[in-house]
Amino acid sequence: CVLRRGAGGSLRALRGSSQKAPGKSPSFEGSSRGALLQQDGVTLVEMVVTLSLLAILIAMSTGTLSYYLAGKSLDTAVTELTTQVREAQSLAVATGNTYRIDFSDSARTTYTLQRRSGSDWINVRGAISLPGGVSFSISSLPRFGSDGYMEFYARGTSESGQIAISGRYGGSRILTVDGETVNVR
Repeated sequence: CVLRRGAGGSLRALRGSSQKAPGKSPSFEGSSRGALLQQDGVTLVEMVVTLSLLAILIAMSTGTLSYYLAGKSLDTAVTELTTQVREAQSLAVATGNTYRIDFSDSARTTYTLQRRSGSDWINVRGAISLPGGVSFSISSLPRFGSDGYMEFYARGTSESGQIAISGRYGGSRILTVDGETVNVR
């Protein structure tokens, strides 16, 4: 391709010796215009190969994405439960009342923040659900009957206990309440 400056100062692209003469169509070096149009586009085979490769890449990334999302669900559950434990502790100190987190759900996927009212417990809000595929275990919490709970007193202290939170693919975290502190391992 050769650039030449025309009469008006504009640049023109010329191919070899096939300069455009006034009133004539450009030469396509022996190719007809119909043959050029047939070369545009993709064939069915090319499209099938491309879509197959794309499907393989998507299938390969699905497992990785699923594993990543399971880890994020576990992290979200731990963060939310830690927030609820600290909220129960601060509400107990602020109001001078006893608060607890009730883990009595038999499916081990929801828990409830409650406050003491005389000899009864009243829900502060509705049950909080863990993300899908995440559950808890409360083997080291105080128990009353079959219920497991973690109580916080007006001084902000509680009995020590551990909550194991498990997710898909074997991921787990342990939330430890040690009297006055909350630690996550």
